[in-house]
Amino acid sequence: MITEAIFRMLKKLQNQEVKDDLEIINGEFYYNGQVMDKEARKLFYERKERELKEKRNEIITEVKSKSEEVKNEGLEVRGNLEEYTTEGVNLKGKRGRPPKLEKFYIFLRASEHSQNTLKTYKSAIKFWDGVARSNNKTIYNLGIEELEKGIMSKDINTKRKLVSALKQLGKWYLRSDYPKLYIELNKLVIIGHKSRIPATKSEKEFVEIKNHAKDLIGKGKREGIWLGLMLMCGLRISDIQTVEAEEEQIKVIGKRNKQRIVPASDWILKGLKDLKDTGRGGYKKPRGIVDRGLRRMGYTHLHSLRHTYATILLKRGLPLNQIQKLLGHSDISTTTIYAQTEVPKNVAELLEKD
Repeated sequence: MITEAIFRMLKKLQNQEVKDDLEIINGEFYYNGQVMDKEARKLFYERKERELKEKRNEIITEVKSKSEEVKNEGLEVRGNLEEYTTEGVNLKGKRGRPPKLEKFYIFLRASEHSQNTLKTYKSAIKFWDGVARSNNKTIYNLGIEELEKGIMSKDINTKRKLVSALKQLGKWYLRSDYPKLYIELNKLVIIGHKSRIPATKSEKEFVEIKNHAKDLIGKGKREGIWLGLMLMCGLRISDIQTVEAEEEQIKVIGKRNKQRIVPASDWILKGLKDLKDTGRGGYKKPRGIVDRGLRRMGYTHLHSLRHTYATILLKRGLPLNQIQKLLGHSDISTTTIYAQTEVPKNVAELLEKD
């Protein structure tokens, strides 16, 4: 069996990634405080890729050196180290058919992934199954060329979603000692991302929706609770059925079973305590019921209410790292999209000064 030292080095090689050190501030890309245009970002990622290959080569050399020491000691090394390349680690693993996909979905459910995540993964795996069938292969046996051709015509965000789901499957196969798909995915490099300014309501619309929510709660309507929680507490539509009212705040369970505390207005807290929460007519309902109920009232693109919550707080001076905690983002880079909504108001005046 492969020794622990070599195994650690192989894992180190497998975990090498091109890190995205860019920040987006007011719609501009920054690296180490410097603005980067499209050409500069391209050169940045090319340099990152070269550094990645150099690191891989260093680790491979170290692995080969260690393997010789192991062989000299009369121990067995699993896999042919001469077949390692700068593109990934070639571990033979088990032969035969890998576990069935049904077991992968059981694993995801057991890992407490949300229904939305499961739906996204199933859709992505269905796409890859179509790619595999068109090449007379199984998903597990897809090579780098099939992977690249499969996503070639997709936009960058779709590419990332499809590859992210497949990487989860590849890691799951690897856990059972079937490394082939995982190795091929390590060869895949996706550079860049699509940056969009989040859709938000105007200040006027914010006030109108807030007043409408208050009015609905005053009439005992659960739709007021739904609007209030998304607009005034930044909840996702799927968070609503987990909300619990506390003193001056609410407690909610978001993605990946993460719990967070969010301050709430008195009128929202009163509504949560006065209105029925569960059962027929209660406000703790799954996203489908909430979506249909608010659409009947003319509200669409409900996630924009959460965007509006973050944008209003940012415009009124709340630091980005605090908004990150309120939204339940694991990484502040997710929250920085709201910084793009902040545009200096005196730019035209500055340009007119002569």
